[in-house]
Amino acid sequence: MMRALLLLVVTLVMGQGALARPLVLSSETSLTRICLDGDASDERLFQACQGALDTDRHMPRTEVRLLKQLGSVAHDLGHLEIAAARLGEAIALAPDDAEAHALLGWLQIDRDRPHAAREAFEAALEAWPLAIAEGGLAWVHRHADDDDAAARAALDRALLLSPDYTWALRERAWNSFDAGDLTGAQTDFEAALAEDDEDTNALYGLSLIAEEEGNLPAAFDWINAAILSEPEEAYLYVQRASLHFAERQYRAAKGSAERAIALDPDEPDGYVQRAFAEEALGHTADALATYQAAVARGIADNRLRYWHASLLAEEGDLGAAATEIEAAIELPGADGWDFELKAYIALEREEAETAREAARAALDLMPDLDQARYYLAVADLRLGEVSAAMEGFSAAAELGLDLGIYVDRFVAELVRAGKSGAAIGVRLRFGG
Repeated sequence: MMRALLLLVVTLVMGQGALARPLVLSSETSLTRICLDGDASDERLFQACQGALDTDRHMPRTEVRLLKQLGSVAHDLGHLEIAAARLGEAIALAPDDAEAHALLGWLQIDRDRPHAAREAFEAALEAWPLAIAEGGLAWVHRHADDDDAAARAALDRALLLSPDYTWALRERAWNSFDAGDLTGAQTDFEAALAEDDEDTNALYGLSLIAEEEGNLPAAFDWINAAILSEPEEAYLYVQRASLHFAERQYRAAKGSAERAIALDPDEPDGYVQRAFAEEALGHTADALATYQAAVARGIADNRLRYWHASLLAEEGDLGAAATEIEAAIELPGADGWDFELKAYIALEREEAETAREAARAALDLMPDLDQARYYLAVADLRLGEVSAAMEGFSAAAELGLDLGIYVDRFVAELVRAGKSGAAIGVRLRFGG
């Protein structure tokens, strides 16, 4: 009777897909013991924990442990609402249980509720210093607040509390990598590998570091080891495609990119890498078709739309390029490069005012963009502001503009504007 009741409860909660074999209990075990030991599969643990709570009587502390275990397992199985309810019950019974608050915080991250996650992690840390709570707070600082310094401090505290906390080691490594501290990133990735020599994320990170350092053979070694560890992860093949491209192995790059797309058709970087390889092979129509396939699929990614716009502009389809760069700018991750490309496209379309606005926006975001500074100078010139244009060209040159290319172009712009005297001055000053 108990087993029938348990199966009915699980069926109602999880649907017909959850009908696993009922748990077989010996005289030496119980649903409570199976749940708390945590040695069974997630599906069996779910049954055991739910059954123990529904059928057995427990002291409050044991019930809190069961609720936390059930909440954690439900989270792992993707039953987020069940997990939230059970962890909420645990907190109601034990408001000072740091682990329950921390588990709820991580659940709120997967529910895309970063503010609720922060509150849960802070409540956990008020109750007791807990590494997974510091780690969760670091996630919120890094991914929701965009505050790398606060994230780094929380990660340091997490690793002080638990030096072998591999998630925190990897997250701190990425924090260092994004800050340009490749040595610090490598140290933490290697520490994570010391805990687990098949840690795919750490292997991937070490491949990126080797690539940044120009050590492509080592980068290939690390990414191939990562693929051996998890051969079904699309992002690993994206990285291998990037390495093949750097080695000018364009057909191999295309093959790795296609593998990434096959594994995850919604992964934008697979399309970007395939288009890069196709363009390098001289197959521009194929590259455009690759970008268009991603757009048609509804993939909304800033980087993909940027490179699509760039190739359209290069091929002279300026109207489509203008539409595409506007789409890129509307997506998360847009930066000065996007507005710089918009300025270039606008100049090619003889839209000087639009170009000037876009170039200014690019420089507001990234003041050192030499080409944006050049496009602003050209836009000023076309709008009749010769002095501003001359000052802008000088500023672009100081930022490192390739004068071997752009002196000739700017001189031509000046001649076109009827400013031959100024053109002579530019030629005398900058050569070319």
